[in-house]
Amino acid sequence: MEQRPMDKLNTSAAEVTLLRGGVEIAHRKGILANRTVSIPFAQLQGIEYHEKNVMENAYLLFRADGMQEITHSVMSGHRAVNKGRIDLAKSETDAARSFYAAAQEALERFRVRKYVAVCGGVNIDIGGRSFAPLIARDSNPGRVEQSLGGVGRNIAHNLSLLGANVSLLTALGEDAYTTQIERSCEELDIDLSHVLHVPGGRTSTYVFLGDSDGDMALAVSDMEICEELTPSYFAQHLDFLNGAELVIVDTNLPQASLLYLAEHCTAPLFVDPVSVTKAEKLRAILKNIHTLKPNRLEAEVLSGVRICDGESLAASVDELLERGVQRVFLSLGEEGLFAAQGDERFLQENYPAQIKNATGAGDALMAALAWSYLDGRTLRESAKLGAAAASLAVEGEKTINPELCAANVLSRAAQEIHSERKEESKPCTP
Repeated sequence: MEQRPMDKLNTSAAEVTLLRGGVEIAHRKGILANRTVSIPFAQLQGIEYHEKNVMENAYLLFRADGMQEITHSVMSGHRAVNKGRIDLAKSETDAARSFYAAAQEALERFRVRKYVAVCGGVNIDIGGRSFAPLIARDSNPGRVEQSLGGVGRNIAHNLSLLGANVSLLTALGEDAYTTQIERSCEELDIDLSHVLHVPGGRTSTYVFLGDSDGDMALAVSDMEICEELTPSYFAQHLDFLNGAELVIVDTNLPQASLLYLAEHCTAPLFVDPVSVTKAEKLRAILKNIHTLKPNRLEAEVLSGVRICDGESLAASVDELLERGVQRVFLSLGEEGLFAAQGDERFLQENYPAQIKNATGAGDALMAALAWSYLDGRTLRESAKLGAAAASLAVEGEKTINPELCAANVLSRAAQEIHSERKEESKPCTP
């Protein structure tokens, strides 16, 4: 019987995801009991293998059968654990054949698995929040904390919490912060297999100051490493991007890269303008944007229309749609979320929330809009779910609220279904 050491095999994250699916299917079919089984792969010695070991056995079977090519649709942050020596005996027992059949079924399921590609920044966030209203040009008592951030990373994080299959395309340096980011993404099942590693690079850092009410008062960002995300980098991963259900980009990318993605990416493009200054980069590509999520000031910059009342709000959105944007979700802060597509326009009110930290609302909103699109939701449903996700986000102490999940978003969104139906026939007057 041939023995094959696992440490001599290249086990990709995608293949491990596949094998995890095989474990799940085998478990449901009764081949595995509680994901623990005595598999007679090892000379019928009754050795008990847990899920990790079952995956390793099945992986060997795949390699033996020549099934080495796994499509880009299969992505995960899981890493293979290459340990030990497992005996290979594909046809040795019925259990082996049954499990192998289940794993093959998993292959077909994962080949068509939907995924989202997020292209954008990842930061180390250092945030300070004042205990009392901020006093300019003075030292304000408060609390300072460090966390992972970046618009792209935060959106990917929220998408993972919502259960989406997500890959992050960004640039990482060579410092201790990079290890922290990689570890976090692995825990969240955020795929980093397409990340650009910059030799000698410095992880981007974002420093922000929040007022006592949780709103951001001021911020400074050091994101020079994002300039490494060039058109040539994205060209290397274009097939993967075009295979996604949608691609989310933030304007931390260089303008040339935004233009490249707009012209070459065939997947629907969801765009977060990030800031008034960075929103300027989008003027030339509005016609290529599927979904745009600006705030009031960003919408003014991109439309050229100053928003001061309901009429000017509608005019600003109309201008964005006229320039080619398919859908607009315009955040109006306390006034709600204005959504528009084609001839449809409406204002989605905010859900009541106990605000603890408002900095992550926009990232949660964008993630929920993408998640809703994957689920085939209408414009109105997407706005409701987006607003629900944003309200949950601000209730967390940190930028990302770990309580954000599909069940909680759906539950929050359902709270106002009855009252909204009562108002549905009335004109929207933001």
